[in-house]
Amino acid sequence: MTKNGSHIEEIDTNRPHPARIYPPGIRRVIDFAEPVALLLVAVVHFLTDEDRPERIVAALRDALPAGSFLVLSHATGDFADRSAAQAVHHKATASLNLRSRAEVERFVDGFGLVEPGVTQVPFWRPDTPPPARSGEIGFYGGVARTPGAVRVGGLSAWDRRRSLAVRLLYNRIMIYHVVPLDEWNASADQPYAPASLAEEGFVHCSPDEATTLIIVNTFYPTAPRPLLALLLDEDRLTARCAWEAAAPAPPPGVADSTLFPHVYGPINRDAVAGVLEVRWDEEGRATGLTPAR
Repeated sequence: MTKNGSHIEEIDTNRPHPARIYPPGIRRVIDFAEPVALLLVAVVHFLTDEDRPERIVAALRDALPAGSFLVLSHATGDFADRSAAQAVHHKATASLNLRSRAEVERFVDGFGLVEPGVTQVPFWRPDTPPPARSGEIGFYGGVARTPGAVRVGGLSAWDRRRSLAVRLLYNRIMIYHVVPLDEWNASADQPYAPASLAEEGFVHCSPDEATTLIIVNTFYPTAPRPLLALLLDEDRLTARCAWEAAAPAPPPGVADSTLFPHVYGPINRDAVAGVLEVRWDEEGRATGLTPAR
């Protein structure tokens, strides 16, 4: 709700970049520089296992500002027979997918649970004694919070907000590609085609600054310096960009649910919206990105 009434915005969790999940229409009415609340109340049980609900919730989680809260409730058959309710929903546009407590708790992986954790809704901090037969109510509920004072891959909360501000300044979807300065300059005025394009068929990119720094510290600690991170405007790439899981797995520190943008062709120079330089600490670890001089 806003002072002028309600505001409704459609989001697409199949497009995993944070700026696509929470698009400009949402960001105009909600300040993502501060913690927010994500309400998934009686929502997730309409997602089938084939919808991969854990990945959807993880994508929503990863796009939240530090210190944000999740409120989640989910139908269950742990306490009573819910087959009649399921039968009604199977005739509707969305089926009712009952899940156990352990299955519901997987949706809050990566959050810090607020006491008393995931429990039946009537017993989550009741103001008054729960009504009779509350033990039969087939809903789990819980409140959880994203970490608010940790550093991810050496990136502070302030740096994450600054990275978001860069994307909002351009009002475009930015992805990151790491390249040594000499290699970038060697292909001046030509589409850039790193070795991975010939070897693997695509150009590796990262979805955000925090992930980029983890990639640098994992794969580029001894790379020639200066080391750059190209800010690529996904919408201006002439080659196809597909968001795919890392194979065989993402590097330590990156969630298994993270999808990476892979560019299946050379990078056209007019898709480069900005050039950042990797900042290093005294121990040789990448700690941030700054505008290249």
